[in-house]
Amino acid sequence: MLVIRVQKALGDVVHAPDLLEALRHLGQCDLAGAVLARQPDTAAIATELEANGIPFCVLDRGSAAPVTVSDGVVVVSDTDLVVPTLRALVARGGKKGA
Repeated sequence: MLVIRVQKALGDVVHAPDLLEALRHLGQCDLAGAVLARQPDTAAIATELEANGIPFCVLDRGSAAPVTVSDGVVVVSDTDLVVPTLRALVARGGKKGA
């Protein structure tokens, strides 16, 4: 399960079931990175993360490749690869202009 993998990597898990809840967390938490599950609000949440310079990837188990880039967004289909992918994105720096 993804939550267990994130917690084992010493990451915090914040659940946001919709756009409004995600925006609330963005305003309250200092996020180093994020994993989005494919859902109706994913694109809007991704836009907000990008605007705030927060690196993220999208978990989409229906994707054909284990890790790919689609429309400029990193998509991961293999749960085992989410944490290493997010670590790489955070390490490379998500802040625009940084």
